[in-house]
Amino acid sequence: MIAQVKAKDLGGYTDESVRAVRDALAAAEKVAADPDATQAEIDAALASLNAAVDGLKAKDDGDKPGAGDGKPGDGKPGKGDETKPDTGEKGGLSATGAGIVPIAVAALTLMAGAALALAKR
Repeated sequence: MIAQVKAKDLGGYTDESVRAVRDALAAAEKVAADPDATQAEIDAALASLNAAVDGLKAKDDGDKPGAGDGKPGDGKPGKGDETKPDTGEKGGLSATGAGIVPIAVAALTLMAGAALALAKR
């Protein structure tokens, strides 16, 4: 999870939400580096990091009209609601949690690693 967040491009998000992610990331890295960290501390750091990532807010572009504003009949793609010409299906990911699987896998991996580290003590 830490590696995924570090690799994430935060350029399109508000300064405030990016700061929250960076703070949570620093805290998670500190807990991950602590060999004496408890499972509760690991879980809390992961939950905080997940919440910060979920709380990222896109910068407001002002919804200025122009190329790609998605107006009907202009033939230009819109903002995620364009249809694929050959299938009629909507493109892009839904906003219903489609990206949670990689986060869940990373969280389980982190917890399994922490459990192994604690078991070896």
